[in-house]
Amino acid sequence: MLNIRMPEGARMIMDKLSSAGIRSWLVGGCVRDMLRHRIPNDWDIAAGADPQEIVGALDGFCIIQTGIRHGTVTVVAQDDCFEVTACRCDGEYKDMRRPESVSFTRSIESDLSRRDFTINAMAYSQKDGLLDLYGGRADLRRGLIRCVGEPTRRFSEDALRIMRALRFASELGFSIDPDTAAAAQALKENLDAVSQERKLSELRRLLLGQDAGKVLICYREILVQIMPECRALIGFPHRAASTEDIWTHCANSVDLAPKKFNVRLAALLRDIGKPYCRKVGESYPGHAEIGARMAEHMLRRMKLDHAALQETVALIANHSAVPEPEERQIRRALHRLGAGTLFDLYHLRRCDRGSHLDLEEKQELEKVNKAHELTRRILERGDCYMLSTLAVNGDDLKQLGYAGPELGAKLEELLMLVIDGECPNTKQALLQRLV
Repeated sequence: MLNIRMPEGARMIMDKLSSAGIRSWLVGGCVRDMLRHRIPNDWDIAAGADPQEIVGALDGFCIIQTGIRHGTVTVVAQDDCFEVTACRCDGEYKDMRRPESVSFTRSIESDLSRRDFTINAMAYSQKDGLLDLYGGRADLRRGLIRCVGEPTRRFSEDALRIMRALRFASELGFSIDPDTAAAAQALKENLDAVSQERKLSELRRLLLGQDAGKVLICYREILVQIMPECRALIGFPHRAASTEDIWTHCANSVDLAPKKFNVRLAALLRDIGKPYCRKVGESYPGHAEIGARMAEHMLRRMKLDHAALQETVALIANHSAVPEPEERQIRRALHRLGAGTLFDLYHLRRCDRGSHLDLEEKQELEKVNKAHELTRRILERGDCYMLSTLAVNGDDLKQLGYAGPELGAKLEELLMLVIDGECPNTKQALLQRLV
């Protein structure tokens, strides 16, 4: 019998349910993670009873009933939270997302049969050991994402499972079973019925996975279904003498980027404007600006939060404009972008340049590294590059008679003098410039 170590809080909950005559199991991702010798982020428990029976059996625990309509309660035990859900049977799916109805059952077998992938359809209890009806443990060993039952049915029930398959392949470094992959490709248009927020959530985790680039390349047609603005990148040559298209080039560079969502998203989208620009030699003048506008429109539609959207768009707009490793240029870049975005821009440029090996690209990479190091020294030194660290402020200028828009413009003018090294950042020197 498999012996899996579970948190004390989960054991207490399952023991309490058992004493009330209710069988319970750890299910889903926590079982998968434990079998992979990973510490689960969440612990889900399935119980063979209806929700009210579960609540009654767990009397004495702190119970949050926010999801009880769907059979789920959150139970606090040993300063940790555990979701306890009644075993379920789903009714008919009509909107390619959720069942029309849900009924509760005492059968864990019925509950597991409705789950998406075999690696998520295992259950465990200390009494009975591992329940693996669909070969999930073998698929874990093989590194395989495979639907429970018929893939076409699973994806027709809930189209978001298509994105989940890609996300798990990226996060776990697994391949997708051929029948599962074929069904996902065939039913990709069903993703149009899924909310933008849910698709974006899966895309975020996909891009942060260990095999993001491989998944982006293998399943490009599915990805452009949710990002149609990227379709023109497929088949559009990255370089005149290269067989690699822009989508493949950008997808490969995602793996070279740090695991920060806005940087990886910018790495994927940075050349989205190239197919719409006139080519001059090996460059596409204006593609960064056009790409930034396209990406902003797309990411707004996908409901990306404002801060992440602004950061990503700024990276795309500036991805070809890394400052020269010269103090004045870097202080100007710090003023325009902020320190965080500028360092992300260096990372973005590295992952782009790092996907090439010719001499010109190596020289560009060396320039980026020098600019990065100089930026670090400028920040350590405490150089002024924003109004909040300027030695004069609005009150000082008001005493000299400045007001309204003129006051703000004059402060900006003084700041640029300091940034460009034309005036020391002292109150006396700056005020002398005004008289």
